Amino acid sequence: MRKLHLTSGVLGLVALGLAACSHDDLQTPAAENNRTDIERSLYVNISIHGDVGETRAAANDGTPVDGTSDFSNGTGESAIRSVYFVFYDDNGNPVGDVVSASPTWKDQVADADTGATNSVEKVGSETLMVSIPAGQENPTQVVCYINPVNRAHLKNPLSTIQTIELEEVSRTEGTTTYFPMSNSVYYKDGKVVTATPLDGKVYDSLEEAQNALAANTTVNIYVERYATKLQMNVADDAVSAYETGTMPDGVPNSSETPIPVTLTFNYQGWELNGVANSTYPVKSFREASTTGQILPNDLTFEFLNWRINSLASYNTNPEFGAANLLADGARWNWNNADLHRSYWGCSPVYFQSQYPEVVSDYLSSKLKDEINQTFYSYKDVLENGRGFNTTYYFPETTSGIPALTSKNPAAAVPSVIIVGNYTLKVDGTELEGTDEKPLSFYTYVPVRVNVNGELQSRPSVYFDTDDEDGISSAIGVEKTMSMKKRFLWQASVFYKKLADGSFTKYDVSNADDLAVLAAITEVARPSDGVLGVNSDNLDAGVKMADRSRTLQISDIVAIPGNLYINNNGVPQQVIANDGTPAVDDVTGNNTQIRLDDANKILWMNVGTCNYYSEGRGFFNIPVKHTGWYRKGNLQNGKNSIDFSQVRVGDLGMVRNHAYSVNVSKIIGLATGVGGEDTPLIPAADTKDVFVAYRVNILKWAVVPTQYVVLE
Repeated sequence: MRKLHLTSGVLGLVALGLAACSHDDLQTPAAENNRTDIERSLYVNISIHGDVGETRAAANDGTPVDGTSDFSNGTGESAIRSVYFVFYDDNGNPVGDVVSASPTWKDQVADADTGATNSVEKVGSETLMVSIPAGQENPTQVVCYINPVNRAHLKNPLSTIQTIELEEVSRTEGTTTYFPMSNSVYYKDGKVVTATPLDGKVYDSLEEAQNALAANTTVNIYVERYATKLQMNVADDAVSAYETGTMPDGVPNSSETPIPVTLTFNYQGWELNGVANSTYPVKSFREASTTGQILPNDLTFEFLNWRINSLASYNTNPEFGAANLLADGARWNWNNADLHRSYWGCSPVYFQSQYPEVVSDYLSSKLKDEINQTFYSYKDVLENGRGFNTTYYFPETTSGIPALTSKNPAAAVPSVIIVGNYTLKVDGTELEGTDEKPLSFYTYVPVRVNVNGELQSRPSVYFDTDDEDGISSAIGVEKTMSMKKRFLWQASVFYKKLADGSFTKYDVSNADDLAVLAAITEVARPSDGVLGVNSDNLDAGVKMADRSRTLQISDIVAIPGNLYINNNGVPQQVIANDGTPAVDDVTGNNTQIRLDDANKILWMNVGTCNYYSEGRGFFNIPVKHTGWYRKGNLQNGKNSIDFSQVRVGDLGMVRNHAYSVNVSKIIGLATGVGGEDTPLIPAADTKDVFVAYRVNILKWAVVPTQYVVLE
């Protein structure tokens, strides 16, 4: 990692002279410090190097370069409340007590260790005394914790510290916000460096330590913040009207000219969705089992580099080996030992393998209790009130192969969701809903409309029914066909039995037939019985997005005795559900069909529409990390993300990195919101992500600013 350009925006803390004892204590002679069977005191000159700010990955194919704008200073994120050191022996066991310090800081122009000019912000140097109890080995490595939110976890073995989960990435006291920091973790010579080696710079007496300090002999520690930071903005002129159409109230025919419909998105707020609920006290590169259980060993550099820079698609399960690596010029250089930093890590959700495909998965207690992410509803976003062009801080959230090969990788990565509602014009007249009847709408099969002189295929728009007859469009949009009536025109499976025993279709062009069907059907989400879902088995049944609606026979009205459903050419009488198969007792033939089975056939017959409850919609923008900008990423410049081609490191948020997402245009149609209290999960059936953007990561390492076109 780079000194002073930490992913989470570490304060450039360099050469912190930490004094953990009084002046009198420092004068006490050390006693036989080469022995382990007695209590003794040792002296260490400590220098803490912190990030100037966030890391940016906008330039150089995702590889930040010293002396450039790839790193930026923290903006008030470098306040120091407390500094602690934990010393360890060769086996990673804590040695002595936790040592606190109060260094004096000064600005640093160049890092004395590497000569880097843009990575170290501040330096403080002092001599530290460490008291070692009898029976413990001398320390050989050290970890520095700045502003820890919980000191109880500090004195854990190194084998444990990478698996402890903490919830806070900042803490505000009065008017000051403090950001926890700890050692920058990176690979050097193929091995993970978590604690800083003391390299023999441990002295038996204060005099020896002071002489070494005068000769600039110190232990240089590089630290980074736990947090990531994100700024979200929408350009003032970003919103463009979305032009489409609706069919007039009559028989839907592709030759008819659609009535023009204009939808204008009014964005109201944003939130970071799918973000991890916790973080680790130090950056982790630990291995995990196929079930996600954290193992004792670290990932090898060669294996992780292959996962990040693999040539083959993940779906092909390529064999580990150099032959499957991208060419040198196409790889993302995600580790920089010279600058004491890495630009990737394993967050607590990194090895999670199951993600909600639709909102019902997330709401099931089984999955919700197992995953370590939060998904927000429309109402949550408005109540949280995150402002545009304002910086916010979040836990590190990264995803590995289990996530990217899951059934819904779109839900595995942190994403900015922008919520809002639509105002509509039909044939030039703006529609107005009421408190009693808010203006909800649906989108259904495409129509051909003229957009800027070019014929385009766009979803058609329909509205809720009027309460008086159940089939007219909502008040104020009488010229258009209601969603229910459009479905009924589409349906071809409703039959009735004639006096001679033959069957004929219900004719929706006939007012009486239309009235019968309208009275017993509704535009709704299929029941669990129709979908076949089971909260105890998330793989059971059909997954349906929360926004999806179809035509269903209602289960709260009496089913007419003369209602039949055409089931593969055989009309069957629709009867209520009672949990038993619908079989004629005399002939053994299936002359009847239960309501759930009938509704399955009806759903397959008319298809699915998208519901915009009270006109609500949202856009989903996965946050791009620095790996996205590698030369080997063929998705650069495209407006949508093909998740089957996403590599480890392309998407996600890494500690001590700063991200900014700037939406320059909103010209597409948002995803419908089925209900204001329902978590907004990008459904697995969503293939296109309507965004085109870049991310800048700032000293915090600055990730390239993500410029987004929502289309």
